[in-house]
Amino acid sequence: MVDVECVMVGHRTVRVFIERVGSDSASLGDCATASHALGEKLEAEKIPGPYDLEVSSPGLERNLRTQEDFSKFEGREVRLRLVAPIEGRANVRGRLVKVEGDGIEVFFDRQTLRVPIEGIKKANLIWEEAKHAV
Repeated sequence: MVDVECVMVGHRTVRVFIERVGSDSASLGDCATASHALGEKLEAEKIPGPYDLEVSSPGLERNLRTQEDFSKFEGREVRLRLVAPIEGRANVRGRLVKVEGDGIEVFFDRQTLRVPIEGIKKANLIWEEAKHAV
C-alpha cells in the first residue's frame, strides 16, 4: 500500500493505492486481490454507514508524499504546489534532482529551488511519454 485517501462526494469513498514490491505499478489482478482482502477487513471492523472501496495502482502521475517517495523518483519530472510561495513561486514544475534531509531540490528555468517537504501541499510525477515509449 503506497497511499490512502478518504473522500466525501455524497458518500464516503476509501481509495487505496497499491504497487508490487520492487515495481511502480500493480496489475488488475493485484488490485482485485487487495480489494477483496481489504473489503473483508473493513467489513469485520463494522464501519458505520455506506462507503465505496476503490483499489488501484497509483498511476503514471502518482502523488508523492514522503521522503521515500521523492527519493524513489529522483531524476524525474515533478509538479509541486507549495503551502506558501518560495522565491515568489507557489507552483513549480521541474526535474527532481536531489532529496536531502527534510527537503528536495528541483531544477527548472535554469535554476535550482530547494523546497522543504513540509512546505509542499501537493506533489506528483509528470508522465514523460517520449522517455517511456516502447
